[in-house]
Amino acid sequence: TGFGPKNQAPCVWCKWTGNVNPPSIQDSFSTSSITDGGTGYFDINFSNTMANDDFSGSAGGDTWGGSTTFDDGGGNSTTKLDVGGWNASGARQDQAQMCCVVVGDLA
Repeated sequence: TGFGPKNQAPCVWCKWTGNVNPPSIQDSFSTSSITDGGTGYFDINFSNTMANDDFSGSAGGDTWGGSTTFDDGGGNSTTKLDVGGWNASGARQDQAQMCCVVVGDLA
């Protein structure tokens, strides 16, 4: 059994510590590495290529009152996802605990 109309499971997921340099992956599936693009900017690099860049997903972090975004505007591709983090004041922030999940078609 699976879920969704295509019976899909997550293609990529990752939990990492974002407030250390370099970011530290705590656990993951189909994540080859994380690129730190500066404060509050992360690229989650996939082990397996997606069929296109129209995949769906979600991202989260631990900043109280802040936010974490999936598809941070840096240009998702078939090989990576952009994730961004902010604090409650709206400034970019590397959050201690961050996570994401991606669902879509693999190439």
